[in-house]
Amino acid sequence: MSLKFNDWRSERELDEERLSLTYHAGSAHHPELDVLMRSRMKMLGNLFRHLNGQASSDKRYFGSPAIPSSEADIPPDLKQWLDAYARTVASHSEVPFEEMRVLEQTAGFKPDQLELYMVCRNEEGQHLCYHIEEQGRELKCCGRPWNISLQDAFPPGLLSGSPRAIWFVAANLHRSHKLLGERGYRYSLLEAGRMAKQVQSCAPPTTDTAPIATFYDDRVNEWLGLDGIYEVALAAVVLYDKP
Repeated sequence: MSLKFNDWRSERELDEERLSLTYHAGSAHHPELDVLMRSRMKMLGNLFRHLNGQASSDKRYFGSPAIPSSEADIPPDLKQWLDAYARTVASHSEVPFEEMRVLEQTAGFKPDQLELYMVCRNEEGQHLCYHIEEQGRELKCCGRPWNISLQDAFPPGLLSGSPRAIWFVAANLHRSHKLLGERGYRYSLLEAGRMAKQVQSCAPPTTDTAPIATFYDDRVNEWLGLDGIYEVALAAVVLYDKP
């Protein structure tokens, strides 16, 4: 006996299926990949020229203007932390995964980078969420100040102190899967751990920090403005008040 099901898929899902068939999950090695990327970036370039902006393949776009990290409304030790992180990234002290290096050389473009956010208190005691840009040299505010408690992001009793700021590493898992296939998920997890380690290593010696992976996903994704399906937070580094 044959069964028939009605498949009520949205137009977006149908379009994604068509694209996945045209450019398969392993399309990172497709001979026309560089042509495809150039055409996409040309289209984005034309779009953002009309919007008086600049297009980039590994950047999120927010309505707020970018500000230098030295001028942001954040505590001095966080500015010192950002400055150390920018120097570390600029020095290329972290060795990338070998397959990413090969992909960049053969395909002629850099794979999508994970996103870095920071939630911290300002002088008024409110919390602001910043998107870290230009390898830590610039920040973009992701919304208005909140009256929240950073401890609400974690299960009770997990933190050993009162958090003053949290760095979050986020990834677009859907994009990674399209680019690298099933290995894209593994790459995102490994890269999130590498970035969290790099962030923690740049912390000023006057602060206490700890990497944490156990947080409330829905709450954190809501804070960062992520949909929780394609874009998700994967790792966190907490800055504590030193006793």
